[in-house]
Amino acid sequence: MPDRTPDDLPEKDAPTGQEDPTEQAGPTEQDDPVEETIRVEGIGDAGVSLPKFNLFATSPAFTALADVLRDRLRVELPGNLVPKPDTSGWLTTTTVFGDLRATLDRLFDQLRGYLPPNWPSGIDRHMVATIVQNEGLPLVWVPRREIVEELFAATDRNARIGVLLSHRGEVVEDCREVLADVSHPRLINQLPLIGRAVDASEDGHHEAAQALAVVVTETVVARAIPGKYKAVKDRVVFNPNGMTVGEVRLRAALAPIGMFYTAWFPSSGDPAPTKLSRHVTVHQADTNYYTAENAVVAVLLAASVIRAAQEIYEDGITV
Repeated sequence: MPDRTPDDLPEKDAPTGQEDPTEQAGPTEQDDPVEETIRVEGIGDAGVSLPKFNLFATSPAFTALADVLRDRLRVELPGNLVPKPDTSGWLTTTTVFGDLRATLDRLFDQLRGYLPPNWPSGIDRHMVATIVQNEGLPLVWVPRREIVEELFAATDRNARIGVLLSHRGEVVEDCREVLADVSHPRLINQLPLIGRAVDASEDGHHEAAQALAVVVTETVVARAIPGKYKAVKDRVVFNPNGMTVGEVRLRAALAPIGMFYTAWFPSSGDPAPTKLSRHVTVHQADTNYYTAENAVVAVLLAASVIRAAQEIYEDGITV
């Protein structure tokens, strides 16, 4: 087990992930137009900052550009765009803007590669924050896109857990597929152990799956993100309004670690957590806590985190 702060000291002040209260929701009829900037890193051999486009401008060119952003980048954009004229033929019949659209198509195809491959189109980044950070459920690389869509359609965490359990066979397949892409030498000794946790889940041994997946995830996180628990929790906060496109995938993959590092002590008098916690799994073994629900989350988290660690090592990222 990696060297950490003593588990007999409770942690406080976990990150809340709250949004900046000064952020503006968008312009009203009296407001000046708001500029939305999209920053992109890692295009080709150098980082690129896209120019500021006024998404609320009345120009058909900006309206058409907003369409391309929505269609090709597949991220949420402000919903209160001005009504636009019909430009369906305008972009294709005008040579200049036809070339512009082709260029943007290529650019945003490249940008799309920075987002998780299992995310559906038009994903709501604030809902992502709710699921990965507040609920501690993995969304990056696993599970498959169709299951992610069901998770977003579910009403709350309990309903989302029900979705995962109803697709446990597909979850096992998805984890194995992602683990097949992990090959970095610094992960090679944990990879077989996560594979055995997946096998245990498939065979219905959720207690074994949960225990093994949790301790391996702890090892992978401790080596990829050095520091004490509180520091690590602070560094994996997912801020939906404060990151570049190139940061979204890794940040969303690591965000469930915050809840994973929730501590609990019987002497506190507080009810024991029911959601997956490294501390409770390791130090408070109990049949009421080693459940199919926690096991499926543990296995998904292990697969997602080890895949994120590979990206950290390959790209030399400091979290």
